[in-house]
Amino acid sequence: MAVLEGVLVALAAQEVAPVALAAQEVALVAQEVALVALEAQEVALVALAAQEVALVALAAQEVVLVALAAKEVALVGLVAQEVALVALAALDKVARAALEALEAAPAALEALAAALEALAVLEAAVVVVVAMEVALAALDNKLRTRTAIEI
Repeated sequence: MAVLEGVLVALAAQEVAPVALAAQEVALVAQEVALVALEAQEVALVALAAQEVALVALAAQEVVLVALAAKEVALVGLVAQEVALVALAALDKVARAALEALEAAPAALEALAAALEALAVLEAAVVVVVAMEVALAALDNKLRTRTAIEI
């Protein structure tokens, strides 16, 4: 009976062997699918890394744009500085002209004082001329009166 049981077990093992082989093949296919899934995951990770690189490139581009804006601001500052220098030069010229006018002011005041003195002398001369005219008119009247009396 032990032999019979051994034969039955051998027969059952023969019938189970193809199923075990099929299960083994399914397991191998599942392993291959898992490997493909791992490779797809690696590709996805590489794509994520590429996306991160693209984000870094965009950030670098923004930094460049900010630097360009800062450069433009600096250029505007330089133009404003040049305008301020031109304005300072113009103010310097005005200040120098005013200083020259102030330096010339005492001489002009002296000339004005001399002119006022000359005017005073002329006024005195006018007074003398008017007095002389009055005296001449008085003399003329006297002479006319005498002449009229003598005639």
